[in-house]
Amino acid sequence: MAVITMRVTEQEKDALQKAAEFNNSKMSTMIKKIVFDYLEDEYDIQAADQAHKEFTKDSKTYTHKEMKEMLGL
Repeated sequence: MAVITMRVTEQEKDALQKAAEFNNSKMSTMIKKIVFDYLEDEYDIQAADQAHKEFTKDSKTYTHKEMKEMLGL
């Protein structure tokens, strides 16, 4: 497993340690979860932005009934 080093002040370290203890977790596990949650959120935002751009190019929408007719259902 790879190791990543991060420089923080003593106050930041203390705050991270207290947060980890509060969540009954190791500091490294907590930081890893926070980072990956953030990355997932950023990906979701970018995907939503891209979908919105594509939608605004051709924003024609269909009702449920129209879609059923188009699909022959």
